[in-house]
Amino acid sequence: MGLADRIYEMIGTQTRKPSGWLGKIFGHSMAWEHKPLIKWAITLMDVQPTDHVLDVGCGSGVAIKLIAQIAVEGFVAGVDYSEEMVQQALRRNAAAVRAGRVEIRHGDVAVLPYDDESFDKVIATETFNFWPDPVANLQEVRRVMKMGGLCALGVK
Repeated sequence: MGLADRIYEMIGTQTRKPSGWLGKIFGHSMAWEHKPLIKWAITLMDVQPTDHVLDVGCGSGVAIKLIAQIAVEGFVAGVDYSEEMVQQALRRNAAAVRAGRVEIRHGDVAVLPYDDESFDKVIATETFNFWPDPVANLQEVRRVMKMGGLCALGVK
């Protein structure tokens, strides 16, 4: 394997599951790179003040912060596969977490750590292409959504 192949493999690994010092850098970089798509998806979802919203693959918590500013009487949760991203999201949303309006957990889209029909809306930006079994994973997302809920998958 040549140098270019190793670099591409390393980038793929870090975008899929950021870790270590390089993961910290990738996490912050992806936060700003994905922000326009996140804002667009939130607008389309028409988040309301009392909504309960889940961010699957929440990364460093940018979407959570933006949604929590709208869902001021609701609840916003995030799940991410990367411990590094969970820590960044917790730091970015520390005040809302302390207030009990936001919760961020380490987890996997295959087994979301929430009860059936817990959320009005679910968002996943730039994560769907990493889901290991998209059909089963969408069924899991559907399980945690309330009847009539809305799911926004943002992929560039």
